[in-house]
Amino acid sequence: MCKILLFLIVFVIGEMLASFIFLWLDHIFVKEPHKIKDYQRIELFKGILERFLLFLAFTSNIFMILVFLGAIKLGTRLETDKTNKVSNDYFLIGNFISVLLALMYYIVYNYFRS
Repeated sequence: MCKILLFLIVFVIGEMLASFIFLWLDHIFVKEPHKIKDYQRIELFKGILERFLLFLAFTSNIFMILVFLGAIKLGTRLETDKTNKVSNDYFLIGNFISVLLALMYYIVYNYFRS
């Protein structure tokens, strides 16, 4: 199978799974009826873009992307509300899940590529 097609199939199926995981995570931490607002659409897009970049870098054997994204996330997080435990826990768990999903995409990709 073409590498690009396999990459896209794994990514799209993975993102479908990711949407359910993050809806569940949102339900646990936010405890509100889930309504997609404009800022949530931006957050959704940022998460998809982050996992796409991670997966692309992993398939290109550029594992230093983790350091790069970690530095960017830390830099953008420094001025936010540090006292909100729910927000910080949600942020941390969301990042772990996002990286874990990208690693799983990479493992599945390598399994089917062989």
